[in-house]
Amino acid sequence: MAKEIDLVITSIDGSENIQDKICGKGVFQKKLKALEILAKNKIKTVVVSVISNENINNLDEILRIVSIWTLLGCAAANNSS
Repeated sequence: MAKEIDLVITSIDGSENIQDKICGKGVFQKKLKALEILAKNKIKTVVVSVISNENINNLDEILRIVSIWTLLGCAAANNSS
């Protein structure tokens, strides 16, 4: 992994089904793989979520997914204002 990368920001907008519905089939798994590689290489990563009608009922799942990556060194941006 290139040393020039200081920070990566990505979004997780729901469970696999919802993420793929919003972003396209297979995107969820690609994001998880990318997060795994970033964590392994100790690259700071911020995970954000865009809350919409598509995922408003899936917030617990978003939090669960992001919590796993937070434990691996990714940061979760929380803007509740």
